[in-house]
Amino acid sequence: MDSTASGNRITVLAIDTTSPVGSVALTKGDCLLGEYLLAVSAAHSEKILSMIDHLLKDSGTSLDAVDIVAVSSGPGSFTGLRVGISTAQGLALSLGKDVVSVPTLEAIAFQARGGREHICPMIDSRRGEVYAALFRCSPAGDLEKLREETVITPEKWLEGIREPTVFSGSGACLYYEKIKALRGDTAAILPPESGIPRAATVARLALRNYLRDRKNELYSISPVYIRPPEAELHADKRKSSFNPAVSGKPEREQGP
Repeated sequence: MDSTASGNRITVLAIDTTSPVGSVALTKGDCLLGEYLLAVSAAHSEKILSMIDHLLKDSGTSLDAVDIVAVSSGPGSFTGLRVGISTAQGLALSLGKDVVSVPTLEAIAFQARGGREHICPMIDSRRGEVYAALFRCSPAGDLEKLREETVITPEKWLEGIREPTVFSGSGACLYYEKIKALRGDTAAILPPESGIPRAATVARLALRNYLRDRKNELYSISPVYIRPPEAELHADKRKSSFNPAVSGKPEREQGP
């Protein structure tokens, strides 16, 4: 079956809780059926299911009609990552659906496409550092990663950027003056709203990834922290402070 035709029939429910502005979106193929954004960073766990419920009702879509549950995998708020991934896993498990994750920096970069410049998503990670990566847009409109995700000081990161570059995200806005001072006219910095990772973008990228490799991450998904959570920095005996809603495969899917 043609992948494009198949993709046009796939309904994706997407979740992003990596930033102070949480969002959920519903798409069918390339068509956006609806999207809700709400700045409730301290209460993502309380609001996300309600947002999903309202989105489904307002779009006239039943939960059973969802084919894929997509989620932004970070980096971002450690608590937000846990909420988003656990919610996606729980929904997918109850519905018998696949889960697809999308890196948050990739989602922000995708939203900044539009020219031949390099694209640098930057998220404020506090402590005077940013989460950052570097991309460029191919002629076909796909993102090509030029530098891997990292956590770094803005000054050190900017040393390696020489080409005209579009900067986006909370880190780019926070360090606007520094970027302009170091990169001058070669830097274009998008306004704050452009750098909010949106669930609609997560849905679109998740569908692309799914059509390419049909990978289900229900039991393998893990948050992209880049830097260990605060709890890990003070507890050597713990390798991860993330306890997923679903860990490992159910017994019926395990081998002998």
